Amino acid sequence: MSKMIVSIEGIHCASCVAKIETALKNLPGVEKVQAHLPTHTASIVYREGSLIPQDISRTIESLGYRVLGISSSRGTAEGMTLLSLNQEREMLRNRFWIAAGLTLLIAFAKSLSLSPYTLFFFASFIQFWCGAHFHKGFLRGLRHGSLDMNALVSLSTFSAYFFSCAILFFPEKIPAASRFPRWEEVGMLITFINLGKYLELRSRTHTGQAVQKLMKLSPKTARVVRGGKEQTILSEEILTGDYILVRPGEQIPVDGVVLKGNSSVDESLLTGEGMPVDKSPKSHVFGATMNRTGSLEIEALQVGEDMRLAKIVEAVREAQSTKAPIQNKVDRISAIFVPVVLVVGLVSALLWLTLGPSPRLSYALTVMISVFAVACPCALGLATPIALIAGLGRAAEAGILIKNAEVLERVNQLNVIVLDKTGTLTQGVPEVVQVIPVGNSREDVLKMALVAETESEHPLALAVRRYAEKKGLQAHRPDSLEVFPGEGVKVVVNDPKGGSRSQEILSGRLSWLEKNGVQIKESFKTAVRMEADSVLGVAVNGKFFGAITIADTLRPTALEAVRGLKQMRLHVVLVSGDRSSSVEKVAREVGIEQFFAEVMPQDKAKLVAHFQELGRRVAMVGDGFNDAPALSKADVGIALASGTDVAMDAADITLMRPDLKTIFKAIQFSHKIRHVIMQNLFWAFIYNLFLIPLAAGLFYPWKGWLLSPQFAGMAMALSSLSVVLNSLRLTRAKI
Repeated sequence: MSKMIVSIEGIHCASCVAKIETALKNLPGVEKVQAHLPTHTASIVYREGSLIPQDISRTIESLGYRVLGISSSRGTAEGMTLLSLNQEREMLRNRFWIAAGLTLLIAFAKSLSLSPYTLFFFASFIQFWCGAHFHKGFLRGLRHGSLDMNALVSLSTFSAYFFSCAILFFPEKIPAASRFPRWEEVGMLITFINLGKYLELRSRTHTGQAVQKLMKLSPKTARVVRGGKEQTILSEEILTGDYILVRPGEQIPVDGVVLKGNSSVDESLLTGEGMPVDKSPKSHVFGATMNRTGSLEIEALQVGEDMRLAKIVEAVREAQSTKAPIQNKVDRISAIFVPVVLVVGLVSALLWLTLGPSPRLSYALTVMISVFAVACPCALGLATPIALIAGLGRAAEAGILIKNAEVLERVNQLNVIVLDKTGTLTQGVPEVVQVIPVGNSREDVLKMALVAETESEHPLALAVRRYAEKKGLQAHRPDSLEVFPGEGVKVVVNDPKGGSRSQEILSGRLSWLEKNGVQIKESFKTAVRMEADSVLGVAVNGKFFGAITIADTLRPTALEAVRGLKQMRLHVVLVSGDRSSSVEKVAREVGIEQFFAEVMPQDKAKLVAHFQELGRRVAMVGDGFNDAPALSKADVGIALASGTDVAMDAADITLMRPDLKTIFKAIQFSHKIRHVIMQNLFWAFIYNLFLIPLAAGLFYPWKGWLLSPQFAGMAMALSSLSVVLNSLRLTRAKI
């Protein structure tokens, strides 16, 4: 399968979206189409070799739209529409001000002693120049057999305009009671609707500001060493393998690995985590992050679109362009919305013309214009996508990547959350918990273990060395080393004075030490095994010196995270491949009642399936390669970015920061995005369901309510704007 992103000029409402999607779906080889109203793009998934860009362009342009470009990258396609949208916004602003000025002159015509022909000239200019874009859109729709918002605006304003022309040039043809020109209505309708569309476009740019900020934060230049000489080049000219110099206070231009130097780097841009991360040789660094304290020399590994920042931005853009399940229903309604409104407007006018009070013609015209002017398919079309752009962008800013809109629906249904232990609830790195001496000091035990493990690369040996380094201890290199895989190591340290007082040190499993003749009390073995994941015994010259307990320690916010999930009424389950005593200990520490130990990787997915068979909606949280099947099987998969790429690819939500509180924050914010979407849809439907009957005069016989065309135009302008402004709240939401 291949994918194209098409940049399109002229998408203005949900009817346009439905029309483009229907036409493109009929092309041979097309599997999926999603047109996106806020960004004026369409995403097309098709069988490779079955379609060429010219087919897509011809199909879209046959509908009356203009193709600005086609790309495989959403960022590139959206960049193509940006200039078009900015030009449209400036056009709307200019035409609004001119229409507003001329409408004010029309409104004060009597005070200014303006002639009817002067008013005709002003209104004609407003209608044919300030409203030209609406009329062009209407004609385009007529040519291609479809009607959209432009049809409603054009028909309402032309009805008022031609009626006023008839009064001016053929007054005898119009009943005397109805001879009131509607020049002011023409001006106000176009003024208000232009203003509303301008403010809507202007506000829309703010909804995507999180992604725009990310794109702008990459440094423009970098200092590289080529041919033995330092030179400054543009960041986009950096090649994989280039040697890059980064001073304190400078941004790192690309993803790479530290070759030389030590520093702390602010990675909050990518993770949302404010604490700087220490970097040393062999550490990975990422483009656009800020180097704080020391100079670094790095080798470029990923550049351009392969950088983590670029991948994050592309992933967010893809997520923002997806559709929530409810949007498909809205699109079906939007496809017939305008024709239905036209029928309602015409039928209402006929009823008023035949059954209404005098002057019937004036009332009938008022009702028809108001119905056309007040109906707003734009609010329905924008309700979901504009909230997604704002919400998913804000989530990415906080280090939460949500894969698509459908995830929000599934998150809302969750009632079970399964947490992996190693690397998720715990740090995933063994750490020394306690040094337990037997007849010696803690320092003596640690020194002997350090000598034995100084050349080993086993994770437990690394834990001992890290702990000893914190204590300020240094090890002597042993004179001989013998490794027993899976059991331990035996080293010999000769007497530095050349005497016969050499030391034989054993470091390893307690059972292995016993096999080598070391005596260990049973009570001691039982006690230490209850306290840690692993126990490293130490013996010198056959005498037991003591033990070092090592465990994979909890993440600092693990307890708070579990409490937060429970407060959301989620049933929390712990699963791990580790032995039962270790898993039970972690479960007890964080307050999880149900846990499963010694679970094989393939059985994690079976555990998720078991809960699903019980009718539960399950989220799985993991970080490792062996969590990928369970993440895919779960209703919602949540992966930590510190884990493997396979796990992140399988997940629906990726958490970029190591703070486990982000799990329930991600779930809470997903609820919030969905809540705003439902608010938008509710008010968009209520607006149309109430105001269209009001404009048609349904309440006039009982309440005397009738909506004037001016207020109808204002209401139409404000309806879509209110949806955008409500969605903008998400960009400022606290996560």
